[in-house]
Amino acid sequence: MVKKSKKELKNCEDLILEYEDKLQKLKEKASIEKKKIDAARDANRSIHLEFSEWQPSVKHFIGESLLEESLHPDL
Repeated sequence: MVKKSKKELKNCEDLILEYEDKLQKLKEKASIEKKKIDAARDANRSIHLEFSEWQPSVKHFIGESLLEESLHPDL
């Protein structure tokens, strides 16, 4: 009985080590994915800021183009 319990304990300890290893690998993957998400957010923020700078001039250009088109429909 004691021998069987020791064997079961050893199996449980081995499983714990296996799951700890799997957990560590998952943590590493999660860290990599978080870095990717952060990089994507930074890129998105940069694009948004760049677009915000261009937005007034683009709106003005579109407005002028539409005005010009309405004044000279044959162009």
